[in-house]
Amino acid sequence: MLTSDNNNNLAEGAAADGHELPVARDSNDNTNNSNIGSPAEEGVLGKGSGSSAFTKDQPECFVCIEAGADLLRGCACRGTSAGFVHLQCLVEAAQANRATWFRCPTCKQEWTGRLGLGIARARYSLVAEMPEEDEDRLDAAMDLTRALSKSGDFAEALQLGHETLTTLRRVSGEEHEDTLRAMSCLAYVHFEMCDEAEALPLETEILAVKRRMLGNDHPETLAAIANLAATYADLSHHDVALPLLTESLEGERRTRGSDHTASIIAMNNLATLHMHMGNAEEALPLYTESVERNQRLLGSQHPNTLFSIGSLGCLLYFMGDHAEAVPLLEDSIVGLTLVYGEAHPHVVNFQERLDSCVSDMADSPD
Repeated sequence: MLTSDNNNNLAEGAAADGHELPVARDSNDNTNNSNIGSPAEEGVLGKGSGSSAFTKDQPECFVCIEAGADLLRGCACRGTSAGFVHLQCLVEAAQANRATWFRCPTCKQEWTGRLGLGIARARYSLVAEMPEEDEDRLDAAMDLTRALSKSGDFAEALQLGHETLTTLRRVSGEEHEDTLRAMSCLAYVHFEMCDEAEALPLETEILAVKRRMLGNDHPETLAAIANLAATYADLSHHDVALPLLTESLEGERRTRGSDHTASIIAMNNLATLHMHMGNAEEALPLYTESVERNQRLLGSQHPNTLFSIGSLGCLLYFMGDHAEAVPLLEDSIVGLTLVYGEAHPHVVNFQERLDSCVSDMADSPD
């Protein structure tokens, strides 16, 4: 997801919504797939693992400093113990420190996966009975819309997104920054649902306003460029998408550096477009760099890393390198299933590609 540094939005530290176009095993990661989640970089510890089962090397909640069942981790903290927390403990910590609603206080990355959805639901539940024009309620609704969409809960995300945008258009006007953010949330839901025809007019309007009000190099403008480009790419309008994605990547690198999350996602999206256009030689170095940077900055089991690994696996499959593609796709599927579940669109997409790859290898005379 593309992040926005605009602190004038309703959410303090909230992120704008960025699209990742649907499409290597970590050389430093010796973890077998069957052991991912024991404990996981991102996931939940199973019920019944009472405190007596933990050793000093096993995780404990960073808020209450106690071990126990249902510890979650949904950030970029690494190792066997860092970053784990009970959801209720995190909610209590966030009520005392607003920034904790959005990001891990240690690694400073956004919450993801089940923890991200859980904290977003908890935040919204605290303000759901407030008047619909209340800023905290609107902000929490947008945060929850985004989390629901990332988790594949599209029906609920769509309803909440429409309600929030309707309210903000009425109380703040069409071009207010919070209205534009609500439009971006709703466009993100439509994009994830593969309903690009609904996303396109929203994203076109957002970009036109951002260019006029903020200029071409503002982070929010660059995010809007990337989102519109991703939608055009999904609609196979490659001639329109290519210059937009190139502008997005160059702008992110110039203004925020190559290690910023937005730059890496732009890199991955440009690689995906090149793959769809049949330009494998252009896509390969971009995908490879995306994987390397994500692994170094976020760890091998962060959702962004897992998505880039799966994308690289898809490219290698299309290039005919099935032996290299299979372990990458397997790692991505196992990790993303742990985070989002097996029905998530990214998991389904990569599983279909893996099945095709294995079938092709079985049919090969070699």
